[in-house]
Amino acid sequence: MALLLKILLPIGCFFLCWYFMSRLFHPLRAFRQARRKGTFHLLDTPSNIRQNLLLTYKKAVYEGEKYSEPGKPSHVNWIVLTLTKPTTEELLSLDYELMESRLHEHYPQAQIQWPPCTKRNSL
Repeated sequence: MALLLKILLPIGCFFLCWYFMSRLFHPLRAFRQARRKGTFHLLDTPSNIRQNLLLTYKKAVYEGEKYSEPGKPSHVNWIVLTLTKPTTEELLSLDYELMESRLHEHYPQAQIQWPPCTKRNSL
């Protein structure tokens, strides 16, 4: 019985530490924290063209679909963003320009389409 306990206790401690470390360094944790604080955060895998990107800024969450030309699957030509979580604050046109510039850092040739409910002309 003591031998079994000596074997299972280190294994149990290892799996417990592994579980907490995987939760601590998960990418969604940083995204949720940025959403709560209202800061900009982009959750994306640039190498995977089929995976959507998530963007948060001022507690609003946008989901972006990436599109590319059939001949060039490695280049993103279009990013269509849709609002997934409404925000209580109105975003200014400067905020949209900031988000576009940050997206163009990752995808320089992409054209960005915003959802029709956004007011880009507000000051």
